[in-house]
Amino acid sequence: MLWHSYVDVMDLDPGELANLRQACFELDECDHIQALIAQTAPLIKGSVGQVKMNPLYQEAREHRKVLLKLLAQIKVPATSAVTNRVSNILSLRAQTAARARWGRRKAGG
Repeated sequence: MLWHSYVDVMDLDPGELANLRQACFELDECDHIQALIAQTAPLIKGSVGQVKMNPLYQEAREHRKVLLKLLAQIKVPATSAVTNRVSNILSLRAQTAARARWGRRKAGG
């Protein structure tokens, strides 16, 4: 979906295509990590029994940073339809992840 939102409306140079390819991979990784997060608790026990933040949250954050850096390297005109599509895709994914987290919390997890 991300791939087509760019290549269907823009001509990208080889470097931008490579960045887009890597961004698609990062987006898949983000989805995979979000699926794991949806199945686990935000707080876990550490190696000595202490309560600590689930490391999947940091991992997801790092992948999102990489994704945003890769997308920023693709020159998109500010008025481009791509800008709107990508924003909507990322926003929808973030909303879905948030709903999954809140659903777990409300369910007592």
